[in-house]
Amino acid sequence: MLKQQPANAEARFARAQIFQAAENWVEARKNFQILLDAGGAEKDVVLAKEEIGWCLVNEGKLEKGRDVLEEVVETRDASWEAEQKDEEAMPRARAWWRLGRTAWMIGGRLLLASWLHQLKDLRLDDESRQHAEEWFMASIRALPTFASAYTSLGICYSSAPSPDEDRALKCFQKAFELDPTEADAARRLAIGYANDEEWASVRTIATRVMEGEGGVEGVAGGEVMNPKGRFAPKNGWAWKALGSTEMVSNAFIQGFIADIIDSTIGIMPKRARRIKLLFVPTRMMFPLGSSSANHTSNVGGI
Repeated sequence: MLKQQPANAEARFARAQIFQAAENWVEARKNFQILLDAGGAEKDVVLAKEEIGWCLVNEGKLEKGRDVLEEVVETRDASWEAEQKDEEAMPRARAWWRLGRTAWMIGGRLLLASWLHQLKDLRLDDESRQHAEEWFMASIRALPTFASAYTSLGICYSSAPSPDEDRALKCFQKAFELDPTEADAARRLAIGYANDEEWASVRTIATRVMEGEGGVEGVAGGEVMNPKGRFAPKNGWAWKALGSTEMVSNAFIQGFIADIIDSTIGIMPKRARRIKLLFVPTRMMFPLGSSSANHTSNVGGI
């Protein structure tokens, strides 16, 4: 298409997005730059500029990307204040979130430099962390249903010098409720519930994430295969989390059965032996080395 119509803006934008999805940020930026240089409607120009800023950030040129994104945020906010259009909510929320993510990454880089060269307090740079938190909040104000901002805000709370785990978990829960594909929020939320031994909640979260990847049927015959010829899920932690809940559940059941046998054997030895025999077949259904056991271990090890 672009060979025949080099000035086709839609095709150029789609090409740039393909490079973004492949994390080829340099080529993506080049294509967005062509769109920016071509000019056009203000909306398209601002969008191209925002994407250039985000590409710079992902290239590691954090300060340059931040400067571009700050200009984009100012432009978008000025446009919204003038026209109050609802269609500006999503772009504003995205731009503020990207600016916050950039500040967070700058703080992380300063933290690494501090650790490598000065061995000072191993905390995220306070000023950058504060900016990131403010800008994530601005993203939420722009669009209260923008899930990524809640995930990032939760990370802010959990990474603070005095972590606020309760607020962090509330943010992760809100992000996951808004968008089940927010995998980072789901993982952190599952860890929080696991630490509190709320295994039913862990199971619910893991199941929803797995269903988003095709579930067990996807593993049995998914189209996305790894080099070994098996389905390659993006969130292997969810499968492991579900396996952990199964282990906890089985341990509880076996402990319950053992308690019944122990309480019965003293007063009715024969009946206790019968109860024990009843549950032996259940425990031997999947002995080590059986095909079913192997299948289970394969799923857990993906």
